[in-house]
Amino acid sequence: MNNREVLEKQEFWKYLSEDEKNLVMSDMYNLDYAKDSILHNNSQTCLGLVIVKTGLLRVYFTSPQGREYTLYFIKPGELCIMSAACIMDEVSFDIYVSSEEDTQITVIGARVFRQIMQKNNELQIFSYKTMANRFSEIMNATQNILFYGIDTRLADSLLQIEVDGEAKVTQENLAQLIGSAREVVTRMLGEFEKDGIIKTGRGKITILKKQKLLEIAQKK
Repeated sequence: MNNREVLEKQEFWKYLSEDEKNLVMSDMYNLDYAKDSILHNNSQTCLGLVIVKTGLLRVYFTSPQGREYTLYFIKPGELCIMSAACIMDEVSFDIYVSSEEDTQITVIGARVFRQIMQKNNELQIFSYKTMANRFSEIMNATQNILFYGIDTRLADSLLQIEVDGEAKVTQENLAQLIGSAREVVTRMLGEFEKDGIIKTGRGKITILKKQKLLEIAQKK
């Protein structure tokens, strides 16, 4: 899929004039990241608006002790508005964005995105609305960490990262995703497997009973 086809699938594309579309097309570019690469952190230059072409991104924050807490994932076809948050003067927070597998992204540079936003009210509304939706996900993830059990958090994470019934993730990475110890995750996966909900493999987990996993994730 070429870059224009990627853009045409995005909701914001319909809010742009032809001149704005041409400006975006002339400025956008692709980047490839190997698994476990950091795309965005608190000290990096503002990247701009990111759209995932292939692969998977993870948005997370870290505790003072260095433990990672996953906020949400960005799958192919979805955009990362947080990487463009630096464009919005009213928004300020510390997050990280990393690649969970080999990933290719399309980037609309911060300069051009800001230039269009300053003149295009509909794009501004879209951007802030999208940001608000992501903040809702962040609040949900924070509530999960504070109030819900390992089984609920684990089921929710598996559902977020699965593609076609398979989650390509190690048990160590899963522990990072839900902010727990690997031994705890291994034990809980064993219980899921005993109940016939999943099947574990090397570097992947196959979901056999998605509805059951949904029920566990929704125990709130």
